[in-house]
Amino acid sequence: MVNGKSSLSTGLKKEEADWRKGRASTLLRLGKFDEAYKHFARAAGAYTGNLNTARMLERFGRDDDAIKYYEAARQIEPNSTLALKRLGELYKRTGRVDPAQAADNPLIGVSGAVAAR
Repeated sequence: MVNGKSSLSTGLKKEEADWRKGRASTLLRLGKFDEAYKHFARAAGAYTGNLNTARMLERFGRDDDAIKYYEAARQIEPNSTLALKRLGELYKRTGRVDPAQAADNPLIGVSGAVAAR
């Protein structure tokens, strides 16, 4: 942190970023997913906002809603191993075999590349 500003790319002060994350968690518990996402995104950026929202939705057992946010994160970072891994798991859990395989395929190359090092 420099001059009271956080190191986040959003440029928010840490206190405001923390407040927004807390507010987002509250909104998620109230079922206001899109509003929650806006607070997460303002606190840490769109990619992280989508991941945070998706993770919370997963905890609440809202798999279909979580998939929507993981897919949005993947639109921003197509090679996100976290988003791809979670999508693969969620698609399998919801019985969608083809999308699960599509999400798992890019990870095969990543796993092989890591193993080759």
